Amino acid sequence: MITQAELDRKYHVEQNTIAAAVAKFVLTSWLRTVDPLNISGTTAMWIRAAINAIYGGRTKAYTSTIKYLDASRKLQLPKAPPLRLPEPPGPPEELLLRSLTVTGPQKLAISLARIPDEPVWPSFDPLGQGLSPLPSPEELDRERRAKQQIQVMREEAKKAAGAAAAASAYKQVQYGGRDTVDHVFRNDKSVEAWIRVTSDHPCGFCLMLASRGPVYVKDSFDESDARFNGPGNWKCHDNCGCTGRLVWKSGKDGGWTPLARQADELWQASTEGKSGNDAINAFRAAARAQGLADLTRW
Repeated sequence: MITQAELDRKYHVEQNTIAAAVAKFVLTSWLRTVDPLNISGTTAMWIRAAINAIYGGRTKAYTSTIKYLDASRKLQLPKAPPLRLPEPPGPPEELLLRSLTVTGPQKLAISLARIPDEPVWPSFDPLGQGLSPLPSPEELDRERRAKQQIQVMREEAKKAAGAAAAASAYKQVQYGGRDTVDHVFRNDKSVEAWIRVTSDHPCGFCLMLASRGPVYVKDSFDESDARFNGPGNWKCHDNCGCTGRLVWKSGKDGGWTPLARQADELWQASTEGKSGNDAINAFRAAARAQGLADLTRW
């Protein structure tokens, strides 16, 4: 019989695979279609394709989540009836439009504004009535290298903006599953709490939340840092791969994941006598030293 840990792992991989496929499409189509010198004229089609891909990914994430929750519920509560849920509504198109615009075209425009214009040498008249003397070979070489560097900077800005938009799409697709988990959590009376399930090497922020174990309830994040906004009880950044496991009342286990227990032990050991930012920084340093967290991910 499959274990809860195996169910969690399979579901986690499915959700991140679905989100990664959409993020890859968003980035690939951005790199293929967007012209840094004509942002407004080349992004409209990309935005429409990206929004459609996100909605499609969310539907797949929802379907995967329903199967996972039903299997988990049967495993923890064998006598419980099958789980039946209507598909939750997707995010308003205006939200996706704003998210993609800010991370894509607007980010690119801001980056391009910081790049100097290409050098323009005064015109040269070969008939001898020149407006300027003929540029020397050194001057021509400097001009060529300056133009090449500016082109490289534009391409780097384009790639960075595309990656940011793809990361935003990744998060929006993941909410197809997260919103479903949250809906069951708030409406199924057999659910007690939930625990955050991270990737194998999450960022320090996500690992810290996972280290708390199965303590999250309906109002857990009501007073959390406003920078980490998200629907329901989720506080996720772009590119976040976290999923959630529901803890069922009278279930067969206490809801802890192996990584969460390890992170909890590390938190207790690394933060003794510390509080606030000092405790967080000590935990992050210890997690990095032990290879539990990848602090470059976010």
